[in-house]
Amino acid sequence: MALTLCLKFTVFFTLIAYNSASESIKHRLEVIQDKALRIACVSFCSTAAAALQVETGEMPLALRRSQQEIKYAVNVRATKNHPTRSVTEFHWTILCKKFKPNHLPLYSQTIEFVEEIKNVVVRSPALPEEPPWHQKPCSVDTALTDCGSKLQNPNLLRNLALEKKLDSYKNAVHIYTDASKTLADITSHSVYQS
Repeated sequence: MALTLCLKFTVFFTLIAYNSASESIKHRLEVIQDKALRIACVSFCSTAAAALQVETGEMPLALRRSQQEIKYAVNVRATKNHPTRSVTEFHWTILCKKFKPNHLPLYSQTIEFVEEIKNVVVRSPALPEEPPWHQKPCSVDTALTDCGSKLQNPNLLRNLALEKKLDSYKNAVHIYTDASKTLADITSHSVYQS
């Protein structure tokens, strides 16, 4: 796990720059990823790289590069007055130059996805109106953590939790939610008042 994290910080976050590199350089990066995954999973050298990627939840580097390019292009288009906005926009040199397949400009590589989401409004990250250090700290009740371990009698632990809930929170409004939301950022909850 630590090796995978180290590899992510040194290689994965710079993959967008490597996408225009030669195939031999990209192959070297894939070999590094395969070796790191074999060490992290303690597997044999004959284990397929695709199996290791599935086991660890890692994407193939080609897909990760495409994902980073698309995220970057969407971020640049969503930010007003972005200094590198011209990289994601059409320029006449794209038509007059002949590019090798692995040396396409960022505009050519991301135009298909950007055209699909052209009508979607993407907002850049906004700062909150009130700074986080001015907000009240959350009060977290951890009294039940001292009641015993999970290996003890489950009925006893359930009764302790119900007693704590009834004694401490009898006048509080109980809000139940599963913390899910739709694609339109709509959530729901229910309130029970006795």
